[in-house]
Amino acid sequence: MSDTLNPAAPPAVNEHVLSGPWSGGGPANEGELRFKPRPMVRWLDPAQLTGTAVRAVLSDVFGAYADQREMQAALSREVDACDYTAQDEIWIDYVADLGDGFHSTYTVAWLLAQARLRLSDPAGKTHDLPRGRVLVMGGDQVYPTASREEYADRMEGPYEAAFPCRPDDDHHDLFALPGNHDWYDGLTSFMRQFCQKRWIGGWRTKQTRSYFALRLPHGWWLLGTDLQLHSDIDKPQLDYFMALAKNEMKPGDRVILCTPEPAWVHVPHEPQAFDNLAYFEQKVLGDHGVTLAVTLTGDLHHYARYADASGRRHKITAGGGGAYLYGTDRLPEKMTLAASRVRRDPENPVPADAVRTREVFTEQKLYPSRKASMWMRLKAVGAARKNGWFTTLLASLYLMYAWVLQGSQLPAMLGAGKNTPKTDRFIERAALEGSFTDGVWTVLTSFFQGARYSPLLVVLTVLLVGSLWAFCTPDAGRPRALKALGFVHGVAHVALAVGLTWFLAATGLWLFGDGSRASVVPVDSLKFVAYFVTGMLVLGGALGGVLFGLFLLPGVNLNEAFSAQYMSSYRNFLRLHIDARGDLTVYPVGVRRPLKWKLRPNAPAGTPFFVPRSEPPVPELIEQPVRVDRAPQPAAPRTLSMPDMPIVGRSTPGKAG
Repeated sequence: MSDTLNPAAPPAVNEHVLSGPWSGGGPANEGELRFKPRPMVRWLDPAQLTGTAVRAVLSDVFGAYADQREMQAALSREVDACDYTAQDEIWIDYVADLGDGFHSTYTVAWLLAQARLRLSDPAGKTHDLPRGRVLVMGGDQVYPTASREEYADRMEGPYEAAFPCRPDDDHHDLFALPGNHDWYDGLTSFMRQFCQKRWIGGWRTKQTRSYFALRLPHGWWLLGTDLQLHSDIDKPQLDYFMALAKNEMKPGDRVILCTPEPAWVHVPHEPQAFDNLAYFEQKVLGDHGVTLAVTLTGDLHHYARYADASGRRHKITAGGGGAYLYGTDRLPEKMTLAASRVRRDPENPVPADAVRTREVFTEQKLYPSRKASMWMRLKAVGAARKNGWFTTLLASLYLMYAWVLQGSQLPAMLGAGKNTPKTDRFIERAALEGSFTDGVWTVLTSFFQGARYSPLLVVLTVLLVGSLWAFCTPDAGRPRALKALGFVHGVAHVALAVGLTWFLAATGLWLFGDGSRASVVPVDSLKFVAYFVTGMLVLGGALGGVLFGLFLLPGVNLNEAFSAQYMSSYRNFLRLHIDARGDLTVYPVGVRRPLKWKLRPNAPAGTPFFVPRSEPPVPELIEQPVRVDRAPQPAAPRTLSMPDMPIVGRSTPGKAG
């Protein structure tokens, strides 16, 4: 690899031009790094939410008119596969959902870069796992949206720091699939990053399209498919894989399929969700006598494995490369996979007596477990302390609400209480009421009187309640009627805003008034205004954050319950081995607690730039190694009813970006 190294000095920090692998020793300080270590994405940050939403909308709009996959096919018409059959055996690493916070991303990159990992399985047997000859990145290589800067800081930089290559290194190849976050700029940055034969640390990219095929030893293949946001499998991509199946694959060959999302877990609630993959499996593979043995994916940030009754076909989600942990407690325990519509093909009709096979896949292992996931979800109640800008937004909304209430010019309410003076201002009325019962009545009647005379108050109330109703998404498998909790959630925030206004007005009277209930609270005084604003920001932020967290618990908004906490525990990746006999073994590697890392100034050439602040990470085998024999499955041919055409794909409901 020495002839490919770039001997020039590294560019200045944050130039984001990582044109070649790092040469020489490590940097002396963080200022010499070619990237900026980033914290984990704060998904509830108002600016982050707005920016990601805009990018997602633009990606959908422009992706509908300019599909990068069709342009790739036009520029590269060759149907080629990278050939690794010269080797008698091969090791392959698989990682997905990786480009987030530095510490969690680097933890996984550091483990992938180790020459060997010696791990014990749950039975106590030790396994010696050498570094993969090939690294496959299974989607969402960067968060929150794709750009040159984000790729450099969140993915390329950490991987280069973990595995800076040396001239005498063995050759390591890298392939990547785009996930929904990679598509947010129309795939422009992804194509530049992964389809131009660039170096990322000690790995070199080799693909020329956003999908690829690897010919592996002993009749194995690894195929990577690109399913664009909400899109079907485009015809050029289908033609590419069908040409490979027809001209290169042989009956009895077995396939490891990499896809950007686990469509199968949605089947119990959306039967059509699996149609795209079912079509691909039968049309591309089954019609040519090729068997799909293992399907790998990310998108959901945990580890989950399902297997059929024979134990020879597996669906594995391994999305623990660095992004926030996503819970497992709502995953189905069992699912039946079959296309939801009968395929009508005049040239190849389905025989009248064909059996429509339904394959049942059953849960084998979850990481974290369902019980652990449920306990971690409960921590969403305290997520407010991690999301300062979001709670500030809530408090600011409450303050605006109080302002609108105060300016609603309520008509005088005679007889609301014995000592209540005639006044048309909400805060004075709320503060000067005598008993608690009278106060509640005064606040309620004042609010509804104000709604009669203030369109702005009505609009603000409708927007707040309506937004939280729209935001509410019942968890998979939960009754749709739980959508009503969104309405209750919105009303609860309105009630909290009104209640805080009343409380701060009453305490302000006690602090700054003259003690006479016949007086009017000095709401125009600087002291009262400062007290009211400060109190609303502090109490509103704290109580509003807890209230928001409480409504993430009763079976709704599972994704937000975890993204709000941005937990970096339960990282994982896969190490695959095709041995000399042609058997495949999948080793699922996990690390429960990623470490904090510190720069090692002037690290020797070829060694990681960062070292643990304390002890090295402690990886573990999540479960017993998963073995898939090369011998063909002795079962009757499967017949799947296919849809007429590939069906529009889907994105994870409620998934943050």
